[in-house]
Amino acid sequence: MSEYKINRESIKHLLETPPCVGVDITETPITLVENAAKIFNERKHEYIMQCIVHAGIDPDALIKTSKKNQELMKALDELYEKTKWISVEERLPEKYIGVLVYNGSVHQDFICSTGNFYDFHNVTHWMPLPEPPKENVE
Repeated sequence: MSEYKINRESIKHLLETPPCVGVDITETPITLVENAAKIFNERKHEYIMQCIVHAGIDPDALIKTSKKNQELMKALDELYEKTKWISVEERLPEKYIGVLVYNGSVHQDFICSTGNFYDFHNVTHWMPLPEPPKENVE
C-alpha cells in the first residue's frame, strides 16, 4: 500500500480539480486550506452535479425521484400522525368521539360528559379510530 504524501504538488492537483479551481497556491498552508474550503462550500452544488453526471445519472430523473420521495415522506408523516398513540397527559380526544384506548390492553372507548373515558380506567394512551374498509359497490 503506497503512502499518499501531502505536498504543494498534491495540493495543486487537488485545487485544479473542481470545485477548488481558483485557489491561489502561493498562500500560506492555513490560508490555502481556508480558501479551498470556502471555494468548495461556494461550489459544492456544482461539484455534486458534476459527480452525478460523471456517474452517468440523469440529473432530471434524480430531481423527479427526489420530489417523489419528498411527497412520499410527507404522506408517511401524515399517516404516522393519524396512527400514533397519544399520551393522555399530552391531550385527550374530543368528547363523544370513538377512539382506541390503551390501559394494558387495547379497547374502543370515548370521553363522556364528565371528561373521563366512559368504559375503561387507567387509560394511558389513545388514538383515533382508523377509517373503515372501503367496500366494493357494484
